[in-house]
Amino acid sequence: RHIGYGATEPQWQVVLEALHLTLRDALGAAYTSDVEEAWKKMGTFIAHIMIEGLRRAQEAAARELSDAPLVSRASSTTTTSIEEPEAETSATHGRGIPCYPDDS
Repeated sequence: RHIGYGATEPQWQVVLEALHLTLRDALGAAYTSDVEEAWKKMGTFIAHIMIEGLRRAQEAAARELSDAPLVSRASSTTTTSIEEPEAETSATHGRGIPCYPDDS
């Protein structure tokens, strides 16, 4: 999922620092050195898992691109038909604006 956000490995260090600062501010005095150490371990563990998932997603995307058939420009062009404008009739008063029975 994060590959779609454009997340990169170096950004996880920023995420961990933001988590550290947020917890420190939110917990205040309860953010002891033991709590800090535990959260750093947990953050590092989570970042490791997320980075591994990111790498796998990047590898899968690269495989998809390399396995995708190449399409030449000539064969990838599409044609569209353009409808001819309706002939002007008294129903449009010759202005292309439809009229209704009471709009004569």
